Amino acid sequence: MAKRRLLSRFQRFWFASRRRDRIKGFTLLELLVTTAIAGGIISGLLFIVVQLMSVDQRESAQSTTQQEMQLALNYISTEMRDAVYVYTGTALGADPGRRNGQSLTDFLPPSLVTNSFPVIAFWKQQPFPDAVKAVCAGSTPPAGVSCTNGSSYALVVYSLSTHDPDGTWKGKARITRYALTEFNAAGMATVGYVNPGVYSNNFDAWPYGTTETGLVNLQTARPINVTPAALVDFVDDAGSAGACPDATTTGVSYKISPTTGVRSFYACVNDRQTLGDSQDVLIYLRGNVAGRPGSSLSPTPFLPTLETRVLSRGVLGRVPTN
Repeated sequence: MAKRRLLSRFQRFWFASRRRDRIKGFTLLELLVTTAIAGGIISGLLFIVVQLMSVDQRESAQSTTQQEMQLALNYISTEMRDAVYVYTGTALGADPGRRNGQSLTDFLPPSLVTNSFPVIAFWKQQPFPDAVKAVCAGSTPPAGVSCTNGSSYALVVYSLSTHDPDGTWKGKARITRYALTEFNAAGMATVGYVNPGVYSNNFDAWPYGTTETGLVNLQTARPINVTPAALVDFVDDAGSAGACPDATTTGVSYKISPTTGVRSFYACVNDRQTLGDSQDVLIYLRGNVAGRPGSSLSPTPFLPTLETRVLSRGVLGRVPTN
């Protein structure tokens, strides 16, 4: 009997503990509350992650664009240090006295003004290509070529362009570069090239020159229409105001280039009075991240304006006191 009672009590205890174990656990309401809390925490974390990624993408777009603008500015300024003659905005445009009212761009490929603004134009020394050097080294050097110098003048033009018929570019505008050289890479004479060193260095009036018969256009044909090479994309195209340093405070007379148009890329050129004087140029450039991934998240797509000052090292007509 004692054993039966002990076994009966053990069975009741075991069944009671099993019922308590079944009663333990979460109710449906507890599960719903827990799920809601966990979902809120996860959603908050995902929102923070998305925001951090967006900020990183926006900062990356701005940083990359600004770096590209600085590299482009460095490239232009490095090339301009070798300039012999830099055109002002006035000289770059129409010149009634020296070009019969024509603009400098009238003697360059039409592509330079197709949805474009020529901003900086200058002459520099360009070494002869290897093909011309080989001919010069022969027994019969080419006529009219200064083989002794080993180089000739080249006209370099930097423009701000929005021309994009094929939709290749993503930015608002870009800077293009065009060079009119005496010879192409194969050593052939370039159509429309006129040596500015003739007729008393006619840089300002190029391609006109003063001959014994008066003012003459020395260009027999306009250069072949080519697509200028793009230097950098994502340049701003806004028409903000631009100004050059005041001559009364600097003692130097600067002229803005171009005289009209946008001011996201422009230059202030020292209006030197004589050919032998040193010539310095102030260049301004502003980028725009519009078109880059993350650019829509930026409150201001355009970037701070970069500025540099270039002092040309051209030696044409230089005297020791300059």
